[in-house]
Amino acid sequence: MILLHNHHQDGESTHDDILTPPLPRRMLRHLIFSHRIDLGTRWLVAGCGEGELTRYLHMLGFEVIGIDDDLEKIETARKLSPHIRYEHWNSEDGALHFDEQEFDLILVCGLETFASQMESPDSLEMTAMLLSCLKSSAPLVFISRQEYERNELSFGFPTCTFTNLLSNFPGPTQTALFPDGSFTPWPFNKLHPRGKENGYLAVSLLAPRPQLSRGSWLKLAENGVRKQSLLPFRTAQQSAESSQTARRAA
Repeated sequence: MILLHNHHQDGESTHDDILTPPLPRRMLRHLIFSHRIDLGTRWLVAGCGEGELTRYLHMLGFEVIGIDDDLEKIETARKLSPHIRYEHWNSEDGALHFDEQEFDLILVCGLETFASQMESPDSLEMTAMLLSCLKSSAPLVFISRQEYERNELSFGFPTCTFTNLLSNFPGPTQTALFPDGSFTPWPFNKLHPRGKENGYLAVSLLAPRPQLSRGSWLKLAENGVRKQSLLPFRTAQQSAESSQTARRAA
């Protein structure tokens, strides 16, 4: 899944220029200040690609680790930034090689695990593993580039894709939109939605206090899978009951 692609409003994009943030500065400021993240804290970037975002965050003073399921990109990131830790992760490998409650913030910018369906068993399990790596009250943040053509989403994922996934897990959620050219984020509001504009979406879930164990998170993921597997049966059953009712009425 590609949540972000190389979009630079001012044509700024090089591997050498780490002073150019791969995300809008106002978005990074919002994430840091709204979640009260201090300098020197430990971040994980899931879907780090060739390391543009990890290099920028490292330059700001954060301790950053990057993971990606594309081995070629990980190798490129290691060559460009040998001072930063990068790990190749494959869904077939199973658990992440990180301790529970290790990170102060986790950014999910793209992993192949989420490619086919956001609420698939693999997606739910991966989300559970990431959540278990967070400290208590620390955020897991999904970031997606949103682009529209003729008022239809042409790149990115709708907000409900992320909120439906995170609804399987406990903790408060927060959603913010960052339209291109706007200096402040727009909180997502179903009653007064902002017009469809190109920009960035950030959807976060705060780990509860006290934090759950990895086993507990994985059980929640299993419950989510079970819930999803029951939906088609329930829908079919309800349809059959409705048809029987209609025939009786006729």
